[in-house]
Amino acid sequence: VLEALAAELRGRAARMERIREAVAARTPTQRDADRRLFLSQLSDPLERGDFERLGWASALNARAMAAFWEEMVPGLFEGL
Repeated sequence: VLEALAAELRGRAARMERIREAVAARTPTQRDADRRLFLSQLSDPLERGDFERLGWASALNARAMAAFWEEMVPGLFEGL
């Protein structure tokens, strides 16, 4: 059980790192547009608030962010 949890946490950390890299590769204008587009897709106030505070480091939105970035950059998470 602990090994499975550790593997899940490593996978999540790797996906978050890929997201950080993808964001860093964008221009400031693109980053602003990406942030606004992603935020517009969040309807839950808790999720919106967490993203507004933490941006792309929001662990609460990790799954939604991974789906968003996989659509923006197909294959971003290949090899993880």
